[in-house]
Amino acid sequence: MDNQKEKEIDLVQILSTIWNGIANICTWCVDAVKWSLRFAYKHRIGVCVSVVLAILFTMFWGRPANRSSKMETEMRINVQNSFFFHDVIASLDYMCKYQDTIRIAKELNLPMKHAKKLLGVKSYYFVDKLCDGTPDEICMGNFEADTTKQIMTDRLLLNMEVRDTLSLKSIEDGILYYFENNSLIEKANKERIEESTTMLANVEKELFMLDSLRKNEYFNKKEKSYTLGGNMIVTEKEKQLFHDEILRLSLKKNQCVYELNVNSKCVNFIRPFVLTEIKNGYISTFAKSFVVFLILVMVFCWFSDQKKNIVKFLEKED
Repeated sequence: MDNQKEKEIDLVQILSTIWNGIANICTWCVDAVKWSLRFAYKHRIGVCVSVVLAILFTMFWGRPANRSSKMETEMRINVQNSFFFHDVIASLDYMCKYQDTIRIAKELNLPMKHAKKLLGVKSYYFVDKLCDGTPDEICMGNFEADTTKQIMTDRLLLNMEVRDTLSLKSIEDGILYYFENNSLIEKANKERIEESTTMLANVEKELFMLDSLRKNEYFNKKEKSYTLGGNMIVTEKEKQLFHDEILRLSLKKNQCVYELNVNSKCVNFIRPFVLTEIKNGYISTFAKSFVVFLILVMVFCWFSDQKKNIVKFLEKED
């Protein structure tokens, strides 16, 4: 019984201590806000200076020529796999990171004025969590291997940061040029196209032969008849018309035609690049710069108020 009372007392003390701690924190926050408001009112000229500096900085930093836009699209891969293209894109991003515009212009076959507009290119894996062949999420960081999910090898999310959206089409064509002129990609895609062309020719030849056999079977093959006692005659009506085989080859032909006409390039951008973020906009730039300038001005004002005390402290002899 005594132990139970002691436990109850300890619990009450713990709750009381926690409550007092929360109350002290709330009181400190209220006092800090009051002090900040009084200090800001006392130095309202400094607050106005912060606003003016933030406006001037925003006009400079947030000007249209200094803005950048983030664009993205889904890229379907027809040769190699997503791991290979992820590494190829990472190499291009390094050029952008270190502002190697001369090499960017060369690798992407771009004029220098467009090469300078490309600020970064990144790719992200699509993850198939249900392992059913459809994407479920995008891996924005490092992929952690797991038996319950897998990376899709036939697609990537392509994210691009550009200085001027008017150069977007030229840069998009330049990235495709960069892929197609990679020696491994170029060789693999050439072999794929040749295989599809050869397959299409073989399928068409087989279809022609089957169609000829079908016509011969239908028009020239004589029906067999059997006499079953007396005057009863039974005729064999079944014809080998090769429907299933012709249908299978027709589907194969359509696949080859699709590969040659639609997927002839090493990759396909399945939709135009869409705008996802504008950096250095007026509102965001003003908000961030105002906070920074306000802190700097308030620190300067505080040192001005404490100037005498600081001088006394420095001149004091032990």
